[in-house]
Amino acid sequence: MDYADATENPELLELFIEQTPTAVAVLDRDMRYIITSHIWLKDYGLGTVDLRGRSHYEVFPDLSLRWKQIYAECLAGYSQQSGEDTVEKANGEPFWVKWKIEPWRTKTGEIGGLILWTEPIASPSALEQSEENRFQTLTANVPGMIYQFLLQADAGVCFPYVSPRCLSLCELEPEALQQDAHLFFELLHPDDRQGFEASITASVNTLQPWRWEGRIITPSGQIKWLSVTTAPPERQASPGNGKGDILWDGLIVDITHRKQTEIALREQEAELRALFESMTDIILVLDGGGRYLKVAPTNSQLLVQPTVEMLGMTLHDMLPKDAADRMLLSIQRALDTRQTIDVEYSMSIGESRVWFAAKISPLHRVKVEITSDDGLNSSLLNNYEDTVICVARDITARKRSESQLEHYKEELELRVEQRTAQLAAERSELQQVEKSLRQHVQMLELANDTIMIRDLEGKISYWNSGAQKLYGWTKQGVKDRVAHRLLQTEFPEPLEAIEAELLEEGYWEGELVQTKRNGEQVTVGTRWTLQRDESGQVAAILEISNDITQRKQAEAALRKSEELYRTLAHNFPNGAVLLFDHRLRFTLAEGREISFLVGGQKRLEGKTLDAIFPPKVGEILEPNYRVALQGIARAAEVAIADRFYLVQTLPVQNDRAEIIAGMCLIQNITERKQQEDALRESETRHRKLAQRKELLNRLASQVRNSLDLDQIMQTAVTEIRDLLQIDRCMFVWYRSDEAEPAWEVVKEAKRSDIPSLLGRFPLDRGPLVVKLLSLETIRADNLADTSDPVLQELHAQVGYTSTLTLPIRSSQGCIGAVSCGHFSGPSPWSDGEVELLESVIDQLTLAISQAELYAQATEAAAIVNEKREQLEQTLHKLRRTQSQLIQSEKMSSLGQLVAGIAHEINNPVNFIYANIEPARNSITDILSLLQLYSEHDPEPSAEIQDKIDEIDFDFLSKDLQRMLSSMQNGADRIGKIVLSLRNFSRLDESDMKAADIHSGIDSTLMLLQNRLKNQSGEPIIQVHKEYGNLPKIECYPGQLNQVFIGILNNAIDALEEFYGLGDSSSPQTPESGESNNPIPTIRIITEKIDADHVAIRIIDNGPGITESAKNHLFDPFFTTKAVGKGTGLGLAISYQIVVEKHGGTLECISAPGEGAEFAIAIPIRQFHGPANS
Repeated sequence: MDYADATENPELLELFIEQTPTAVAVLDRDMRYIITSHIWLKDYGLGTVDLRGRSHYEVFPDLSLRWKQIYAECLAGYSQQSGEDTVEKANGEPFWVKWKIEPWRTKTGEIGGLILWTEPIASPSALEQSEENRFQTLTANVPGMIYQFLLQADAGVCFPYVSPRCLSLCELEPEALQQDAHLFFELLHPDDRQGFEASITASVNTLQPWRWEGRIITPSGQIKWLSVTTAPPERQASPGNGKGDILWDGLIVDITHRKQTEIALREQEAELRALFESMTDIILVLDGGGRYLKVAPTNSQLLVQPTVEMLGMTLHDMLPKDAADRMLLSIQRALDTRQTIDVEYSMSIGESRVWFAAKISPLHRVKVEITSDDGLNSSLLNNYEDTVICVARDITARKRSESQLEHYKEELELRVEQRTAQLAAERSELQQVEKSLRQHVQMLELANDTIMIRDLEGKISYWNSGAQKLYGWTKQGVKDRVAHRLLQTEFPEPLEAIEAELLEEGYWEGELVQTKRNGEQVTVGTRWTLQRDESGQVAAILEISNDITQRKQAEAALRKSEELYRTLAHNFPNGAVLLFDHRLRFTLAEGREISFLVGGQKRLEGKTLDAIFPPKVGEILEPNYRVALQGIARAAEVAIADRFYLVQTLPVQNDRAEIIAGMCLIQNITERKQQEDALRESETRHRKLAQRKELLNRLASQVRNSLDLDQIMQTAVTEIRDLLQIDRCMFVWYRSDEAEPAWEVVKEAKRSDIPSLLGRFPLDRGPLVVKLLSLETIRADNLADTSDPVLQELHAQVGYTSTLTLPIRSSQGCIGAVSCGHFSGPSPWSDGEVELLESVIDQLTLAISQAELYAQATEAAAIVNEKREQLEQTLHKLRRTQSQLIQSEKMSSLGQLVAGIAHEINNPVNFIYANIEPARNSITDILSLLQLYSEHDPEPSAEIQDKIDEIDFDFLSKDLQRMLSSMQNGADRIGKIVLSLRNFSRLDESDMKAADIHSGIDSTLMLLQNRLKNQSGEPIIQVHKEYGNLPKIECYPGQLNQVFIGILNNAIDALEEFYGLGDSSSPQTPESGESNNPIPTIRIITEKIDADHVAIRIIDNGPGITESAKNHLFDPFFTTKAVGKGTGLGLAISYQIVVEKHGGTLECISAPGEGAEFAIAIPIRQFHGPANS
């Protein structure tokens, strides 16, 4: 037999022998075992001994010479067999077997050893008894036809015996074939008849077994492949001639299925061979040690050695050591993980270095199903557990490219570094732009402006709710209608000119007059923008318009008001007046100093403060401009060129006290500054006067910083009296516009023991009035001795003994006076006092003028901005949004703060918690030790006994355990609080996640324990939790916690107020409070309302909410709490979180006296589509 292929694959051979149902042993030429079946070991009583490598004669030392001669003949090339014989087991026990011994040959045709088959049989006597029956059963069940074929000396042929299988195999009755052997010859395929006859002739000439494979055509027309096999023929002597007859005993088997399989395999082999020849990759099969088992004939140019020589060699024989080590490591990883491993290596081929990229994959055990020609199925398992396949590809060109790319990379790295900084800045800017764009997209969805898209023929394809609201037509009503024909648009210029500009510039802006559905005309400011498709062609026109009808009506009134305003500002004495908006841009600029401040500029409207002031001055004044828009007035003195200016900034309010603009009053104070410089130069000579002047300047500064006329006057008279140490100082207005002229004392500062002069005093037009109206100063050191009738009149009317009165005229022409006097006797007035008082009068005059101008400016601004209601509404919305953003930012910052606090608390608490149990064990050990001491020494020394009594040892030993238990409870309590703080601190999380709603509610309640319980720890508000079986909810957990804490806080506030909790007032009875439950209670109910939604209901038994309050409950800034106790943003933000952020609902169910219920419904899973992005 030729077992060369099998010995090349010992695993397959071993598997085959194990499946053979007889005892089989394979030996080499030295009669050493190569492979044995388990039946061989069993039949010969060898147990589980591994016989590989051991000699057959060593295992059976008592073999007879007969067996050794049989083995020698078989090693010479002959086959031997016996139907019955006795052999001995390893222990010498004989038993009957039938056996067969055949040599096996190597691939070169040399005999490599023997194959021994044995099968136990019954004894000869029993065999003879059942031989016939067994033979019949055998012939009937053998998967083929058993036959005897006789070639007679005269060349005649016959079949002395044919088994019953003849009928199924050849479609001939056995008896018919025995009678006429030529029936079989007639079945032979014409193409195979010559080979059949030649095989018979070869067997006759050599007396070797007859072997033939070929085709027959059965009577039914089927073509079958048959295999004819016989034992060596027996030549029978014949008396007629020396040759005699020749008899063959053989078997004919149907091998049609096998032949079809062989043909298919040959076709597949041809395809694979062609595939291998076209492949450029190297395909290798290696074992776990890196030994080459197979080499595919793919690309021999990349192999260092011929394919045949490589078989049996290792990786270290072929590759450099480092490459071989790396390949072995990859092979081991592939075998360990049963996954494909990628590895790269290089080696020298000729004078070139070649790089390979290899994929190493483990070969898996494969079960091979085998179907025999008789239709029986069997299976074989390969043994590839320690084998890998390696596919290597030449990547030398890629490596060269990578080397070049590395060189290019080094050149580009410098450029990349330079570009990185620029990209980082651009990315930051882009993120800001993207954020702004997202905000703008959201605003467009909510825009009140009309947004319309029409095609090039003017037909409407999109119509937003703002357009529907303005014009009155619904979206369905305008679909495909020509826009400007529908709206009866009146264009400011020919439509052809507008469309030409639109095509050239890509957009057009202007104002149009259009007609609503109800026939009312409306003026809109509009912007047309071209919309292009992917190819750049104009596809549509986007129109965004807003109603400016009221603005246009207001502009006419505004122009009339601004003319009045400009007239007042233009006549402002020695200065200028400026109005600026919230972007610090001037809306009005008039005054006599404007020409000096702005140089050659003619218009300041629309420009910022750097158009008037130098940069350094602008840096000083810009903060004052900004705080003026926050309602704070400020003043500053600045130097520009060789002049000094007093610059006052103050807010401008409308009749609803809303700040609509800022005002800047600029006054040239160069002259006063020069006077101040002169005064400072004489400081050495007039130190006392300079000190008073310093006080006076401080007074002047206070006067300048206020526009409240009453406060200015009161401050002035008080500071003058304190400065000059006089008995009385008062401010008097001369009222000449009434039927009876009078002096009116409006402010005074006096000694406490003299009567007040506040009030009106009718006066005749005497010399005193004439002198004051002439703006003359009245000065008298001693009124008692004066002969001046004016002074005598003053002495008689007021009672002064000395007086100093300085008149004042406002910018409106009103006349007043500051009157100073003594009552206790003569008091001379120094020139310095007069000069300082005159300076005060100057400042007071300026302050009064400014106050009057401010009043006028406020009134004019109110008229101007009265027509700007639309802008004010927009501002209100922006402030509301800003407040909500600020509130959200506060809550986010609070979450971060709480997380930090929880972390900081948790560290020491963990330290305490970790040491409590060791401390308890240590104290127990110490107390045990002390107890042991007391047992061994029941009578301690006096000093020890005194110490025991001093520290009260018995109480201390018991109290220590209670102290540790108390510390344990405290640490547990702190741990729960920290957990609640951590849950609450998730306010600033920006990603949705699956969260436990019940955990969030419990954490919120933990944070509110101080409001739910009194100081003794007893609950004053009952909380009933009725939790359903909820899954985890995909949500923003921190934001939902914010909703829970807001609603629960509102419920607690309502219960505290309704039941009088937390104050000294007694709780209301159920009857007076219209409540059916006298115990303040909050119920929290959670339930799954359907497959996709859950509900959280928070119910209290408080006073309830009125219908009018419910209608505004979720409006921003709406609150029913007292001033300072609520911002009105809590429920508005909660509504936004539930509805907008989670796609849920938030509603309030309540009636007065029936408590309140807030019902939240949110989806279990969020939809992350474009609508929620």
